[in-house]
Amino acid sequence: MIGTLDPLRLEHEIILAVVERMERAVSEPQSDGTGPFLLACVEFLRRFADENHHGKEERALFPAMRENSRLADLAEVLLEEHGEGRRLYAEIEKAIAGRSAAAVTLAVLDYADHIRAHIRKEDEMIFVSVEHALGAAEGARLAREFARVEAETLGPGGTGALLAALDEARPPQ
Repeated sequence: MIGTLDPLRLEHEIILAVVERMERAVSEPQSDGTGPFLLACVEFLRRFADENHHGKEERALFPAMRENSRLADLAEVLLEEHGEGRRLYAEIEKAIAGRSAAAVTLAVLDYADHIRAHIRKEDEMIFVSVEHALGAAEGARLAREFARVEAETLGPGGTGALLAALDEARPPQ
């Protein structure tokens, strides 16, 4: 069903906007790469990108994909990429703890490259195929599951609370 995965596409835009903020933060001359803003970004990636967004995909979308022989393998590829994303944002956290601006910059850039390629693959190829394969009933079921996962992972403050925490952690310009 066309449009069923639009909520995931919107979340992709939010994730990419945060990644761009991270890239700007590590490129600033005065940045030591260890500030509270980057830690807040890692927490955002953990809660919003991984627990919420990837939770929707892994707990609702991928099981639906596995029921279709043409889509089943794609679900496994994306699951592997989610694991790589988790490893990469953990590397950012580790680099911050090590207080090395160069290591933080490299880790942020590695994560940014990975997540951009992953999102491009989902948005431009996989989601289109999935939407064409889904019926109306399956699309409605996914929408309900997405809402349930979001309520469980983000709570009442939702995305706005996480983005506000990023803004609070950002040093004044």
